[in-house]
Amino acid sequence: MMLVACGAPEEGGLAPSEDVGTTGSAICSGSSVSALSLAGFSSWGGEAAGSGSWTVTYPANGIHVDYFIDGTLRGSSDIQGDANRSGTWNFSYSTVNCGSHSFQAKAYPITINSTGTIDRCQTSGTKTVTTSFSQSCPTASISCSRPVNTHILNCQGTGSGGSGGPYTYHWQVYAQPYNELSYYSSWYPSSNSTTGITCPYHNWDPPYDMGRISLKVSDSSGLTSAVVTGEAFPCIAGIL
Repeated sequence: MMLVACGAPEEGGLAPSEDVGTTGSAICSGSSVSALSLAGFSSWGGEAAGSGSWTVTYPANGIHVDYFIDGTLRGSSDIQGDANRSGTWNFSYSTVNCGSHSFQAKAYPITINSTGTIDRCQTSGTKTVTTSFSQSCPTASISCSRPVNTHILNCQGTGSGGSGGPYTYHWQVYAQPYNELSYYSSWYPSSNSTTGITCPYHNWDPPYDMGRISLKVSDSSGLTSAVVTGEAFPCIAGIL
């Protein structure tokens, strides 16, 4: 026997196939997420990913999972279970910033019928798993020198950690010309791990002319380190 429903939903309402929940109905009665596990969660190259397994009780045959990173909803999925009313979940998200983060998966039972209609039980038998993870950051280091009797400032940069190389070196020059306002250059990217500047030269004492170079590096995935700054050097020849 086939049952046919007639009529259209009220304007602004949800069609039967869009039913967002039947909490308190017979469909939700007894339904729960009996198990929700986390097999692992980590981040590499700015992409966080993890997986786990789940089981629900009759009459539910699937789950809805909301995924949160640092308390912000970053994704969700409806998953139908196997004959044992169980299954697995998988989640990935880009781009995760450097540092420490939290992850949470919150699941509630659903029933998916033969037509694909989903009945949701948002307040019935929910389960949550949480964990913390970190995204490794690249690290920059810098070493600068100005040979005696020159007004050339040379710097050597190094990148390490994060997702590895090749690293991009982002340089910034600070200069304080004699009796003028100091200025910073824009950051300029380079594949070269060395850079240098010719200081503005004045034969004055004390040495008002100063030069200084800063560096940050980006790893192969594009994540960027904190800024490091080399020692400031006077630019008068013969004075270090």
